[in-house]
Amino acid sequence: MNINKGVIEVFGHRVLFSLIGDLEIDSTPSCIWLTGKNGAGKTSFIEGVLIPALQKERIPFIYFGQDFQTQYYTIQAVLAVEGNRVDPADFAGTVNMWINRSPEAKILILDEFDKYWNAIKRLYASTRGFVKTYIVVTHDGASGDNGPGAPFTNRIWSFEEKGLEGASPVVEVREVRI
Repeated sequence: MNINKGVIEVFGHRVLFSLIGDLEIDSTPSCIWLTGKNGAGKTSFIEGVLIPALQKERIPFIYFGQDFQTQYYTIQAVLAVEGNRVDPADFAGTVNMWINRSPEAKILILDEFDKYWNAIKRLYASTRGFVKTYIVVTHDGASGDNGPGAPFTNRIWSFEEKGLEGASPVVEVREVRI
């Protein structure tokens, strides 16, 4: 799947994304790090550009949003209603149980999952058999040490605010290979 270079306006988020080059998600196992300052538009890009593109192409994905704690309570409740034994203290186990319900998912999006690095290693281990692309939003910067490891390659989509066009911020997005 390609997101073609050019300017993309996301109406609900009132932001213009200026893509310097095409952004590609292919079948090569990869970890794509979305990096940039707080408020640079990474979540708006995920919700306003990336997810609609995945839906249009019918590519199955799992998205864990920024406010994951609220999402986590919902996950626990759904799993419990379905008759699963859920241990509220076993964060990684509960998240893995949820993810493994969707083995058709090829992409796992983790928005600001930095605070869950211990759990993310278990997520990588339990999803390597079906997830082909991990998309990780981080403020700590991309690090191969925190990625899924070989054979997954690390790539960066860098977000930088470049000013205003009218009332909308313009965010430059570019891919950087590491």
